[in-house]
Amino acid sequence: MTIEEQLRYKILINLEGNDVSSGLKWMLLSTSVVLMSPPTRTSWAMEELLEPFVHYVPLAENGSNAEEMVRWILDNDEKAQRIAERATLFMEDMLYHPDAEKDEQKIKREIMKRYRAHWTPTP
Repeated sequence: MTIEEQLRYKILINLEGNDVSSGLKWMLLSTSVVLMSPPTRTSWAMEELLEPFVHYVPLAENGSNAEEMVRWILDNDEKAQRIAERATLFMEDMLYHPDAEKDEQKIKREIMKRYRAHWTPTP
């Protein structure tokens, strides 16, 4: 299923694998409600700052409460929409905040500094 097809749904389920979920960023930017387990990995998007029932609807790690949480979303449309809106605002602030470009430049400089500190030219 393409991202475009998934965006037609009210609820998007995000499942973390062995690493950070790369699809989470576009899901949070959508108008859909994200149903997911609390993140265990983090990236530049600072997933550890996401809060259940603020930015996403929590899913048990084993998915055992999926039906209950889907029902909650369907029964609490206004609350679910606010969660989706706050998730989008979280990502928009991360990407489009006036300081975002400066932050990105600082990160790039730090990466290059560390690279230079550990790089050894080959003979």
